[in-house]
Amino acid sequence: PPIALVILTAQDQLQQRLEMARSGRHVLLTQPTSPQQVVQALVQLIPVSDPQSVKVLVVDDDTTLLARVQSLLIQWGIQVIPVEDPHRFWDVLTRARPDLVVLDVEMPQISGLDLCQVVRNDMEWSWIPVLFLTAFADPDTIHQVFAAGGDDFITKPVVGPELLTRILNRLERTQLLRRLQAELEEIKQSQPTVQA
Repeated sequence: PPIALVILTAQDQLQQRLEMARSGRHVLLTQPTSPQQVVQALVQLIPVSDPQSVKVLVVDDDTTLLARVQSLLIQWGIQVIPVEDPHRFWDVLTRARPDLVVLDVEMPQISGLDLCQVVRNDMEWSWIPVLFLTAFADPDTIHQVFAAGGDDFITKPVVGPELLTRILNRLERTQLLRRLQAELEEIKQSQPTVQA
């Protein structure tokens, strides 16, 4: 696989950035650059943890689609927790503790949009990435997905490489944010407190 690079440069030109973006996973830092920026860039390039440790909760009332998503992701070693009945969502979420949630937009009685709002309103789970599956790609549906707190959407029929790429991208971003939050917390705790 190609090697990811952190490149330090005194120039900051669009053409340079385009070449880097097209050639792979690289980060361009313009000088002067602080040590913290270099560390953040390195953290950003660290790949998502072993996919075999990743758990994805998929909620869809279509059993055929659930089986298809499961077979696509299992090939990559991702553990899939399928849920056909949206009424079971919260129990399964809190018990299984997945790394990412995939929701169908339209389901009887409880929609994926409703479930996403429930997740976003809970402090313990508001961080979790939520991807939507939808048969509709019209502007109104897409607006509803993002207004409910969705991070991304995939149109049906589901294409394996697209689903995998979107899941891994979301997981990498989540891991990056969690690492940065942990680093900030560490910095805060190491700072001496000033008393008046």
